[in-house]
Amino acid sequence: MTIKRGQAAMEFLMTYGWAILAVIVVIGVLVAYGFFNPSRLTQETYALNAPFNVRAAVVTGGAAGSANVQLDIINGAGEDITLQGISISGCGNSDPSSGTGDAANIGADNLQGAGTHAMNSGAQEIMILTCSSAITVGNLYKGDIALTYTKSGSSLNLQSTGSVVSKAR
Repeated sequence: MTIKRGQAAMEFLMTYGWAILAVIVVIGVLVAYGFFNPSRLTQETYALNAPFNVRAAVVTGGAAGSANVQLDIINGAGEDITLQGISISGCGNSDPSSGTGDAANIGADNLQGAGTHAMNSGAQEIMILTCSSAITVGNLYKGDIALTYTKSGSSLNLQSTGSVVSKAR
């Protein structure tokens, strides 16, 4: 008569092996469907320091030159200002009236021409910056905003900074 001493240990290990394999498969499925994607859990935020306020921001994904960031900005300075330039990290820089396409659609000027752009007190403007790099649709976009301006009657360049975090559409 032979004694099967290893059979109980082998059955024990096989049972745990199947359980571990099932857990690995479930985790693989969750990763494949993006359950652990941190951008899914991130809230869209946008802010700009005083005297400006960002009411909304939209990031449009695409290839370099077709991706853009749109900002809905309000002048809360209590006086007229003149925009000198705006930049967003990872997107592009612009003279607010440049014809390069980095920024467009600010007010009636449509930013086509040379110089600056006047923004009245309390005015709301939609600024569109065309990105010089590609933004993948569905990915989280993070950018730092730097808006350079002067107050009416002054020649000092002032700067307002902020950030935008949004999922590219």
